Amino acid sequence: MNKLNENVWMPKTVLAFSAHADDVELGAGGAIHKWTSQGTKVISFIFSTCQPMDIRLPEIKEASAILGIEQGDVTVLSYPNRVFPHFRQEILQNMIDLKTVLQPDVVLVPTTTDIHQDHEVINAEATRAFKHTTILGYEVPWNMIQTSLQVTVLLSEADVKAKRKAVLAHKSQEARPYIDKDFIRSLAVVRGKTSGGEFGESYEVIRWIM
Repeated sequence: MNKLNENVWMPKTVLAFSAHADDVELGAGGAIHKWTSQGTKVISFIFSTCQPMDIRLPEIKEASAILGIEQGDVTVLSYPNRVFPHFRQEILQNMIDLKTVLQPDVVLVPTTTDIHQDHEVINAEATRAFKHTTILGYEVPWNMIQTSLQVTVLLSEADVKAKRKAVLAHKSQEARPYIDKDFIRSLAVVRGKTSGGEFGESYEVIRWIM
């Protein structure tokens, strides 16, 4: 039986938070492509580009388009990298402002076990701002020393290919070891096989509202 063809829960609106440009592609690109392909509206909110905007913004736009995110649904801010703890209140206010105009079915954030200081802030403040919303934590394995991933989104070959293409759109980051098409596919195979499918992405359940 192909589980991808079963009747499964499909969110109508997803809000994806990224501390840095490329986080959400690496952690949730496959699920985002699957959802947008079936009509889900995905809003991407990025807090830092880490490098000059003129370098990263074209990459962000290309990657978002590959995943099916409308350009008008992508917001990019310019907080300085690696010092998010100094801007907790401002970041929380950004999220509260979003909450006044959005009612997403799902909020995507880095996991609670992600030890990057910027990722920790995004996780904590999003949980405060959207505590009455389903929140799923996407994995960024090189920042995690433990995992607690209870939910898997099964993916198709097309979803995995789109994720790889979106990640590789961040050409300024190509020297980083995790910008690797084989790594991306291999992790998708592991997550899929352990959940009875061919490919997948796994998530931490931080909050689930039925």
